[in-house]
Amino acid sequence: MPRSIRLAVPSEETDRLVADLQELDGVLGLSLQRGASLQPPGDVLVVDVSSSALHAVMRGLEKRRLIDGTRATLSTSQPLTYAGIEQAELIMNDPNEATWEEMEFSLASESNMGFNGLMSMATAGAIATVGIATDTIHVVVGAMVIAPGFEPLSRIGLGVVAGGSAARRGVRDTAKGYAALLVAAMLTAWVLAVIGSSPFGDDATYLADGALSSYWTSITATAVLVSCVASIAGAILIAGERQVLTAGVMIALALVPSTALAGAGLALGEFRTAGLALGRLLVDIGAVTALSTAVFAAKRARTHRRRSLHATPTNG
Repeated sequence: MPRSIRLAVPSEETDRLVADLQELDGVLGLSLQRGASLQPPGDVLVVDVSSSALHAVMRGLEKRRLIDGTRATLSTSQPLTYAGIEQAELIMNDPNEATWEEMEFSLASESNMGFNGLMSMATAGAIATVGIATDTIHVVVGAMVIAPGFEPLSRIGLGVVAGGSAARRGVRDTAKGYAALLVAAMLTAWVLAVIGSSPFGDDATYLADGALSSYWTSITATAVLVSCVASIAGAILIAGERQVLTAGVMIALALVPSTALAGAGLALGEFRTAGLALGRLLVDIGAVTALSTAVFAAKRARTHRRRSLHATPTNG
């Protein structure tokens, strides 16, 4: 969908940049305030563009090397409506394709493992373990939705393709988040064992002993196929700014229940189950990372044709 781009640029660059923008198809509006920017000093340009023109603008800015953290700044936003312009039909048929920078900011807001992120992963681990122990599949599904477990993995692929620090941050936050989930599952399993509801006791439920546990602890062709398709879907949702739907991707993947089973198994001495669950977890992590990278690489070749502006030396 269309974007409004706000640029603060050096005054000596303004006229050339305005001339370039006026030549682009898909520019819906252009306004200029000379001398309006105090930091960085210079002029302010506001450009309303279609999604297709958005990527042309970003390529032009990369070519000019303006956005390096010192000379110019850029921000984007999405207007809720446009009216009174000739390109109304263009807007209504405009595809939704996020820029690298928008994807990275969106993934950062969802996957930075500060206190809130770590607690979300930990509570998901506890809830999943209780769901497994008490034979309540909807509780396990709830844990899959709660955990922000897809975004840090896909962030690795984004960084590999687009550059910048996204890959390093993705690895760091993946390790922190899944460690929190694993530890919470272990603690919850110990508590459940004390109160007589162990996931691996004599009265173990079908979740722990049956088909679902087998699915979350085994590597089969169908399981790998589902993980691969879900990984591709998740990366496409991120690129198309439909990130809210990645909760469905987490349900399709085995990331949360496999980690919870691994934690419970380690806590209660069920090392075979823990090992199998960790193996399945690694397969899903590999699928998400590799196929997110492949999707973003295809997007770079087809649509973006550039690296992220965050990949400049001053920001990397």
